[in-house]
Amino acid sequence: MHDRVLDYLAAATTDLDFNGFATEADYQQYVDGFHCPPSWS
Repeated sequence: MHDRVLDYLAAATTDLDFNGFATEADYQQYVDGFHCPPSWS
């Protein structure tokens, strides 16, 4: 569980300097990384 929390928090830094997404693909990458980090798969 510890590793999952660290993955979640690592993705959360994206929100600090948010300027919007340039493309739909950028948004999808954010959603995939923030809501389902690779270690959760």
